[in-house]
Order: sequence, then structure tokens, then C-alpha cells
Amino acid sequence: MKTKLSFLALITLALISCKKEEDKASSFSYQIKASNTANSLTSSSTKEVNSATKAVNGAPTINFTAGSLLVSEVNFNAEKDEPEGQNEDNTEMDFEFKGPIQVDLFGASQSFGNVKVIAGAYEDIYVSIKAKNLALSGTYGTTPVEILANGEVEFEGQYGKFLVNEDIDYLGLIHMNLGLLTANISTTELDNATKTNGKIVISSTSNQAIYAKMLANLAALAEVNFENED
Repeated sequence: MKTKLSFLALITLALISCKKEEDKASSFSYQIKASNTANSLTSSSTKEVNSATKAVNGAPTINFTAGSLLVSEVNFNAEKDEPEGQNEDNTEMDFEFKGPIQVDLFGASQSFGNVKVIAGAYEDIYVSIKAKNLALSGTYGTTPVEILANGEVEFEGQYGKFLVNEDIDYLGLIHMNLGLLTANISTTELDNATKTNGKIVISSTSNQAIYAKMLANLAALAEVNFENED
């Protein structure tokens, strides 16, 4: 009987401890926006151009003007600094938002999610996003361009250290740096791209070589920052 009571007492203490941790949690929401929406490509002579907004020697740029995606999951992964003497190693923590939610990358600021993150000091933060139905449109010079990725895509951003205080709401700003989407893609490739009704469609079934390069570039697009919503 003593053993049974001790076991029940341990369970009760564990539940109380978990409840205390939850009580100290803060709320995180997210926003995903497009950034660096006008970007240049590598010129036909293989000379690099500015990946932000300017071209070299008049090289055309892709100017993105609209885009959306269906977010299925956002995962906050980090190491939590434990108080001195409590644990020699940092504790790895995961806090997850589950969608789906449709996000307009160029529209008015749209926050989503209400993820509870336990208060404390975090480092080596990774925010990964899983999404479907990524669609981007714009122009290459004067030619309309459309990028369609109907399957699941994943990209992530990294952040150094961040202190989460109790009872404060935070916003995770995730910028999709579209200036990185065209890395290793040349003007020659786009000049020779197949057009559909006068439009360059880049997808799994159209201009597949360019599409494969853009998919590879997607993983590194995210830039993450956090701010206090109060």
C-alpha cells in the first residue's frame, strides 16, 4: 500500500509540475510575408548580378507581385537554457502549430496560430514551415511569370537567442526572401523557357529544370525575427 501511495504521489507531483510550466507559458503567433520581391538573375555571360533589386549591364529581373501558400505546419525548435545547477545540458524543446491556413504573401498583415511557449531563455532557434499550393506571379522583363508548387514544400529560418517572458504575447515574423529563389538560374534559361499563352509557367510539368532549381532554393528562403506584441 505504501508503494502504491508513493507512486500516486509522484504522479501527482509530476502533473502539478507540468501545470506550473503551462501556467508560465506565453503565446506565440506567426506572420509570413514575401520580401525582396524584385530580384536579378545571373547574366548570360555568367557574371553575377545583385540578388536584391538591381541588375548588372541591364540584365532583366523577375518582379514578384502576388503570391500565396497553404500553411500546414509551423514548428518552433530550440534549446532551452536550464537554470544553473538544475541540468548540465540544455533541453531541446518543440512547439508546433498545425494548420491548414491560407496565407497571402503580399496582402495585409495576417497573424495566425496561438502556440503556447514555456517561458525561459532559448538559443539555436529553428522555425520550419511546411506548406502546399505555393503560387507566385510577376513579370520577367515584360513577360508574365507564374510559379506553381502544388506538392508539399518546406523552408526554415534560424534565430540566435531569445528570452520568452511570462504572460507576454509574441509575434514570429517569417519573411520569404524571394531574392534567393532565383539563385543559380540564368537569364539564358528564362529567355529560352517554354511559354504557355505568352506566359512563363514554372511547375512540375512546365520548365521542369528551372522548377527543380527553385525548389532546391526554397529551403533557405526564410528569415525569422521575433517581436513583443504588447
